[in-house]
Amino acid sequence: MMNLYKIRFFALLILPLLFASCDKMEDGYMEYTKGGEIIYLGKADSVKVFSGRNRIKVSWLLLSDPKITKSVIYWNEKKDSAIVNVQRSKGTDTISVLLGNMLEKSYSFEVYNFDNKGNSSVKTEAIGIVYGDRYASVLTNRVFESTLYKAADKSLEIKWFGASDQVAVVEMKYIDLNGIEKTVKNYKIPNIVNPRIPPALAASTIFPSFKIGTTFKYRTGYIPKAAAIDTFYTDFKLVTP
Repeated sequence: MMNLYKIRFFALLILPLLFASCDKMEDGYMEYTKGGEIIYLGKADSVKVFSGRNRIKVSWLLLSDPKITKSVIYWNEKKDSAIVNVQRSKGTDTISVLLGNMLEKSYSFEVYNFDNKGNSSVKTEAIGIVYGDRYASVLTNRVFESTLYKAADKSLEIKWFGASDQVAVVEMKYIDLNGIEKTVKNYKIPNIVNPRIPPALAASTIFPSFKIGTTFKYRTGYIPKAAAIDTFYTDFKLVTP
C-alpha cells in the first residue's frame, strides 16, 4: 500500500513538469512557424559536376514541382553564388550553369530551388575540382620508343611507350611529300576483343607520305577527370626522326 501512495505522489509531482515542457515545445514550434506554414519545394536531383580549366559546370534535374522559378547555387561557404532562372516544362528539366574565373581547388556546392514567393527546397550538395596552371605544369608529353622510316611506301612509323590513364589524345603534325603540313590525332580506342578493358591509345602511329629529311612535332592532351569539359595540352615537342 505504501508503494502505491509513493507512485501516486510521484505522478502528481511530475505531471506539472511534463505540461510545462509541452508548453515550451509548442511555443518553440509556433515561433519557428510564426510566419505561416513551412513550404518546401522539390529539390535539385542528380547533381553532377564537370571539371574544367579555371571553370566548372554544375548540372541537375528538376523532376517535379511546377512552382519552381529559379535555382541558386552556392559555394565558398555561401560567400559566392549564382542564380539560374527556370522555365519549367511539363516533364523533367535539365538545368546547368557554367562558373568561370574559379581558383584551382576543390569546391563544395549547394543547390536550392525557389518559387516566386521565396519558398525554397532543401539543399542538394555536390563536390567538384577546378584545375589550372598548377595541374598543367606537371604534364609531360607521351614518350615514344622509336621512329622508323619505310622507304617502300615512304611512311614513318612511331612506336610509343605506355601513357597515363589521363591522356586523352596525342596530336601530331608532319610534312608530306607535297610539302603540306598534315595533322594526325590519336584518340583512345575501345578494346574490340574484350569490351570490359578500358579504351587505350594505339601503340604505334603511321605518317603516310612522310617527306624524308623533315621533322615532326607533337603534343599530348590530358583530361584530369572523366567527363571534364577541358583538355589540357603540353607544349609541342619537335622531333627529328
